[in-house]
Amino acid sequence: MIAVLSIFCQSGLIFGLLSGLFFTYVYGWKVGLYYGASAGFVFGIFMASIVYFQTRQFTQNRPLESDEKLICEGAAKYDDNNGWIYLTSRRLFFVSHKVSLETNELDFPLTEILHVENGQQISMLLNKLIVELKNGAIEEFVVQDSKHWVNQIKRTKSLLVEAPRVFGIYD
Repeated sequence: MIAVLSIFCQSGLIFGLLSGLFFTYVYGWKVGLYYGASAGFVFGIFMASIVYFQTRQFTQNRPLESDEKLICEGAAKYDDNNGWIYLTSRRLFFVSHKVSLETNELDFPLTEILHVENGQQISMLLNKLIVELKNGAIEEFVVQDSKHWVNQIKRTKSLLVEAPRVFGIYD
């Protein structure tokens, strides 16, 4: 719910300011202020509702295996396909929307991930998440808060490495 409110505030504020500037230039400051605030509010509700329904769709149908624990999830973009990215205790995977031009499902076991890092900032809300695999492939996702994703992937990978030592498998 916090993500929906964040999208409402951020997108509504940006759109409202731009609309307000336009209407102020054309009709004066009173009309510009009124129309800017109204347009921002309506646009914010529209964007928040899209995020809400998308989140609801993907969180109800999580494609998790029985022995996995969900670490984090969120909206993502991969190769011009919008969808949902999941990080579990064993893998990182992406599922595209059913209405995307191509149906992409990517699945990377955490043991195959060599390196993750933040990429360039796309917009005020979005950054690139860059995943380098052991086979040399580099995959890029556009996500919200890529720093959080990088930290979670690194933390989860470190737990995979440390877990066998804790249980004495390598002793």
